[in-house]
Amino acid sequence: MRSKPRGSLTLRAREKMKEKIFLESNGNKLYGLLEGPEPEGRKIPLVLIMHGYMTHSRMHPFYDLVRALWKEGFATLRFDFNGHGRSEGELKDMTMSKNIADGERFFQYAKSLDLFDEIIPLGYSMGALVAGRLAVAHQEEVKRFVMMSPAANIQTRAVSGNYFGERFDPDHLPDVLVGAEIVLGKAFIEEAKQFDVFHFLEDYNGDVLLVFGEEDKNVESVQTYKYRDVIRHLTFVPVSDEDHYWGKHGDVAVEVIRDFLVKGNERDQR
Repeated sequence: MRSKPRGSLTLRAREKMKEKIFLESNGNKLYGLLEGPEPEGRKIPLVLIMHGYMTHSRMHPFYDLVRALWKEGFATLRFDFNGHGRSEGELKDMTMSKNIADGERFFQYAKSLDLFDEIIPLGYSMGALVAGRLAVAHQEEVKRFVMMSPAANIQTRAVSGNYFGERFDPDHLPDVLVGAEIVLGKAFIEEAKQFDVFHFLEDYNGDVLLVFGEEDKNVESVQTYKYRDVIRHLTFVPVSDEDHYWGKHGDVAVEVIRDFLVKGNERDQR
């Protein structure tokens, strides 16, 4: 059953659309926020923005990013994964397959509105992996997507038995792995041990932007650099003096993403 946003999404004349969205996924009610310039009788591109583990749809620098994109004529749809932010669910029950299903739910919702001529997945960390899965699953429609600091080591960490410094026996998993920065259920780790981070992207023909901090301590650079071997049309942007969380140079990431998307729009319109 499709949940409806609060308010109407008809093409009425107003400065900006802003609608809270509540959708069901895996038995949880998920929160989303659709914002941007009013289409006013024409279709515009939408950027579907997905956050990382233990963050939310209002994380830095999403606030600045969405405003930069609105000025360029893009709408944005941000949402909270299950167990995060304003969405229902518990972290211990989260898995990557559930996150992908959440992303698919919002992708299909955006598509059903018939307001947008393009849906561009954009994800940070864990959300970047979901963005890639959506792009490949819908590559007839999705011609480009964006990864910010992708969690490229999600499989290697599960296999080695070390998440965020919390060690565990990968062959005898606890029901819940709890630490200062982590709450992960057994199902998440079991699934992550088999999760394909790279090779599913080998046949993707669209354009991809990957922007990451060179001082990222959460994701080993050797893992991030592997994307250069599997993605055909990759814009690869390391940012010096930046870590995983974009606390220093979030403005650089915003500028890089905006330029990538605007240039793609200009090329498509020629």
